[in-house]
Amino acid sequence: MQVVNIDNVSYGFNSALVLENISFTVDKGDFVGIIGPNGAGKTTLFRSMLGLLEDYQGRITFFGEDIRKNRNILQKIGYIPQKNSIDQGFPATVEEIVSLGISSRRPSKNKINYAIETVGLFDQKTKRIGELSGGQQQRVLIAKALANEPELLILDEPVTGIDL
Repeated sequence: MQVVNIDNVSYGFNSALVLENISFTVDKGDFVGIIGPNGAGKTTLFRSMLGLLEDYQGRITFFGEDIRKNRNILQKIGYIPQKNSIDQGFPATVEEIVSLGISSRRPSKNKINYAIETVGLFDQKTKRIGELSGGQQQRVLIAKALANEPELLILDEPVTGIDL
């Protein structure tokens, strides 16, 4: 089953073409890494794939659904951004941040706890996000992406600064 289909995607800004005719597919069960130097357009590609940049040319589908026509398909995707932009003074706990990754109105405590345990932060779940190290904060974002049990994970430099 084809999970991702990127078909002739191009994107540019400030009169510079960042992505030019990118095409690839990802099948269920595949692990794909996209590598390139800084500034090559990897994050721009991910942001286009997730509908965060809408003025790209070409076609992007997940599970056979065009993201321009069916934004609900994005609920099947977990995303971990490249940079940790957590406000250190934000008064939310690890548990509260992870619960934001669940699309239902009443997030399951079991899902939240499982995601936090998976990244090894269960003993930190009641701490405020600003009390954690940068690497622990990155693991919280990974748990947030896992909490909704996505069918597809998109990770943009997920281990940068992570504490192991």
